[in-house]
Order: sequence, then structure tokens, then C-alpha cells
Amino acid sequence: MKRILLLFASILILSAVSAQSLSLKDKDGNDITGTTIDFLCTPADGYASFKLDVLNVAATVKNVKVKKIEINMLPSVEGLTICWLSCYPPFVFESPDAIAIEPNIICPNFEGDLAFVPNSLGTSTAKFVFFDVDNPNDSSFVIVNYNVGYVGRNDMLAKSIKVSNAYPNPASSMVYVDYKLPANTTNAKLKISNLLGTSVSNVDLTKNEGKAAVNVNDLKNGVYFYSIMINNSATVTRKFVVKR
Repeated sequence: MKRILLLFASILILSAVSAQSLSLKDKDGNDITGTTIDFLCTPADGYASFKLDVLNVAATVKNVKVKKIEINMLPSVEGLTICWLSCYPPFVFESPDAIAIEPNIICPNFEGDLAFVPNSLGTSTAKFVFFDVDNPNDSSFVIVNYNVGYVGRNDMLAKSIKVSNAYPNPASSMVYVDYKLPANTTNAKLKISNLLGTSVSNVDLTKNEGKAAVNVNDLKNGVYFYSIMINNSATVTRKFVVKR
């Protein structure tokens, strides 16, 4: 009986940990929660606006804020602005005010606006994390590659990378990821981040193929994300759970 109760409790804990109240949608209604998006920017414009909708799939009202994480900004970038209720200056990384989203209601008010030197080329990457202010662990994210001048570089790169699911999952002390990178790949690492997008661990990938080992003894129970980073740009992102 004790084993059954412990198993039932574990299932409840995992369900609570992995539950997400917010679903992120592109303007065509596709679910983009937890994905990496290649967003084409016209070089001559010097400006690009990435927009998405936030759906509250929970049964209660959620007071939602958004946080931006600038993973890689090119020198030609003049600023990345988040708009959530209002448009805030580039030095604001978390929206000061929350938007109350009713159950099963879509909030269409988010924009991530990138300003850059006209006719400059390259890719800048940012992560946008949406979270319930009353429970910050209840969050969802999307990674956006602002591709100025060309499309799909990171998408093609991601297709050439082989990455296993993290194991064991849930993990208690160590978690492992098998990977295979394209030949001659340099400046690659495995990045571990929490639900708010904060980096908690990094492992340099010095070989093009192998097994990355991450010590999670110092991490609290919860959901974490692991990303294959190449030249500071996320190419593949997946998640795992820490539970003891």
C-alpha cells in the first residue's frame, strides 16, 4: 500500500511540475510553445516585429508577465523591445505590468521588436518567457532567431544535428544527452536553463560526437531545458525533469 501511495504521490508531483497554463501560438494559430522559430527580417527595413498570441489553457485567471533573454545580439542590433500592455525600452528585460488572461482566452498583445542597422546581415537570437506572476514556475517560452537577410540557417543546422532525449528522465543526480554535430563544428555547448530561461549549467562540447554529462545535484526539483548552442545560438531545445 505504501508503494502505491508513493507512486501516486510521485505521479501527482510530476504532473504539477510539468503542467503549463500558457500556450504560445503564432499568428496562424500553430502551437510554438518551447520551439525555436526562424524569423526573416528584411535588411533594408532596419526593423522587424515578431508577434505571437498567448492562450490561457488553465481553469483560472492567470496574471502573465513576459521576460526576454538576449541569447545572442549582433553588434548591428540597436535594441530589442518587448511590448506587453506597453512597449518598453530595450533596457527593460521583464514587463513591469502583468496582463490578466481569462481561462481559454487568447491574448494577442505581444511583440518582440528588433531594431538594427539597415542593410546589416546576420542572426540575433532571443528567448521570450511568459509566466504566471503568482507561480513563476508555471511558464512557457519560445526562442526566436531574427534572421536578417536570409532564412532558415539555424533550421537547416538543427536538421543536421542529432540529439537524444535526456536520460534518465526524471533525473536525480546526473543527466546525459547523446549528440552528433556536423563536421568541423566549433564553439558548441550544451546549455541548461530553468523555466524562466536563466542559465544554470553549461557543458562545452569539444567533440563532434559523444555523450554530454550534467551534474544536477545542485538543482531544485522541477522542469529544465537543455539546448545545443552553436556560436551562442540555440539550435535544438528540449526539456527534462529533476526529481528526488
